[in-house]
Amino acid sequence: MTLNKVKPLTQVLAVFLFSPLSLYAQFTNDTLTTNTSHQGETAIACSPLNENYLIAAWIDDRTPATVHCSFSTDGGGTWAETEVRSGVRSVDPSVAFDRHGWTYFAYMNGSRALSVSRTSDLGSSWDETDDIATAVDKPYIAVDNTGGEFDGRVYVSWYDISSPNGPYSVLFAYSSDVNPAHTFVLSSRPLIEDSGGQLWSMPAVASNATCTSSPTEVPQVVISFADLKTAGRHSQTR
Repeated sequence: MTLNKVKPLTQVLAVFLFSPLSLYAQFTNDTLTTNTSHQGETAIACSPLNENYLIAAWIDDRTPATVHCSFSTDGGGTWAETEVRSGVRSVDPSVAFDRHGWTYFAYMNGSRALSVSRTSDLGSSWDETDDIATAVDKPYIAVDNTGGEFDGRVYVSWYDISSPNGPYSVLFAYSSDVNPAHTFVLSSRPLIEDSGGQLWSMPAVASNATCTSSPTEVPQVVISFADLKTAGRHSQTR
């Protein structure tokens, strides 16, 4: 029987130092906010119009309560912080760009209402904010950037906690208008109901998003969710 020789330490170090993993050490950490309050649960998105345009958002516990995010126009080299909304705080943020110059910021505000804010000038000003649901947790947003019939439509899914003792549900809403999206239609029924496990969801628009019947029907949107009760990962198409 032939035993494999142990590689010399210098050889192991050389493999590590010049491996792709070591490339990550070359990136610097950039400060997105000067506020020193708690920030966490970050979100980031890249514009389909310009790969150098980025938005980053986070849970923000500053006082007085305001919603903030940061934009970059040079691929993350520098960042500019902007105030989105005052009087509430942002929790569980999710962000997305469309192909028409709009940026969307979905978050749960301090009263557990689901809010969607939008800007067309990379955060210099913010358009009307829509509060589209209550008793929500973990909202996530997606935009149809397929170039199809519903290009520009915005989708949001979340974990409904309106019943403290369950059943808990994954719900979603979609915009009935585009450029910008500001009128949201809530789903008529839950995607899934659960009697004990906690559920999270994340929407994504299929590349062949088409409407199969009436003009008001939601096209091919895949929403994945996790069920901690069964330790399962699932997806449904709506």
